[in-house]
Amino acid sequence: MVVMDRVDGKSLWQLQTDKTPIPTVVLEHVRRAMHLIHEQNIVLGDLRDPNILYVASKSCAVVVDFDWPGVDGVDRYPATLNPTNEWQEDVLPYGIMGKAHDLWQLERIEDLCQCGA
Repeated sequence: MVVMDRVDGKSLWQLQTDKTPIPTVVLEHVRRAMHLIHEQNIVLGDLRDPNILYVASKSCAVVVDFDWPGVDGVDRYPATLNPTNEWQEDVLPYGIMGKAHDLWQLERIEDLCQCGA
C-alpha cells in the first residue's frame, strides 16, 4: 500500500508550460526515488511530467500517482494506456512493464533539467 499526502508543488508539465527552468534537484530526487523502487524489483510505469512535482519551498521533488506500479518483467501496463503520451517505443497497452521504461523516462527528465540549467 502506498499512502500519499497532499503536496503543494508544481508538476514538471506545469513548469514547462510556464517556461520555468527545471531545477537539477528534481533530477536528483527522482533518480533516488527510482533507485529505491527498482531495488524492490518494482516498475513505476508512469514516470511522466504530470506525476513529478517540484516543491520550491522545500527545494525538493516528489513522485506522485502510484496506481500503476508492478513487478519488473511480470506485470502489465493498463490496457487503456494512452499511446499519445511520450513513452519508450516498446511501451504498449497491456504490454509487459520493465525497469528500462522508467529509466528511459528518467533520461528524458535529465534532458529537461539540462535545458533548464
